[in-house]
Amino acid sequence: MISKRKAPAPENIITGQMNLIFRARMLWRDMTTWLTMYMFSLYGGYPNLQSIANQIYELPLEYGNFMKLIFGDKVSDDYINLISQYVIILEYLFYYQLTGDQNAASNYTQQLYQNINQRAAFLAQINPYWQENTWKTLLTTFNNMILEQSTALLTKQYDKSIDIFNQLLSQSSIIGDYFSEGILQHLQSQTHTSDIIKISTVL
Repeated sequence: MISKRKAPAPENIITGQMNLIFRARMLWRDMTTWLTMYMFSLYGGYPNLQSIANQIYELPLEYGNFMKLIFGDKVSDDYINLISQYVIILEYLFYYQLTGDQNAASNYTQQLYQNINQRAAFLAQINPYWQENTWKTLLTTFNNMILEQSTALLTKQYDKSIDIFNQLLSQSSIIGDYFSEGILQHLQSQTHTSDIIKISTVL
C-alpha cells in the first residue's frame, strides 16, 4: 500500500509563514538597533564600542544561517561576505565622519552604494521572486536613513535622531516583509508547504 504524505494543517502553515516573516523582520531590526548603538558609542566616546561591534559582526552570520536553510552553503557564504563588507564599510565611514576626513568619508560612501548594488543583483539572481530594482530601492532607502542618523548623532541633534530611528524601524519591517515574502514564494514553488513549517522552527 502506498502511503500518502499527510498535508499539514492550515493553521500550521500560517504559523510557519508568520514565524518566517517575524524572524526576517527581527534580523533587519537588529541591524538597525546595533548600528544605532554603535554610532552612539563611537560619537559619545563610550568604552563599549568593541562589544557593540562584535554584536554587529554576528549579524551577517545570522543572515547567512537564514539563507543556508533555503539556498545552500555557497549562496550563504557569498551573502555573508557581502553583508560583512557592508557593515565594515559603515564602521570606517562613521570613523572618518567623526575625524572630519571628508575625502575618506566620500570614498567609503561610494563603496556603500556599490555594495548595495552588488547585494541587490545577488539577491535577484538567487530568487526569481526578488527584483533587483526593488532591492536597490529598499536597501538605498535604509542606507540613506543610516547616514542621516549618523549626521544627526554626530551633530547632537538627538530629537531628530529619534525620528530617524523610528523611520529606520519602519523601513526594516518593509525590508523584512519583502525578504520573507520572496522566500515564502520560493519555498512554495520548490517544495511542499510542510517544509515552510520545518524551516521556520529552526530559525
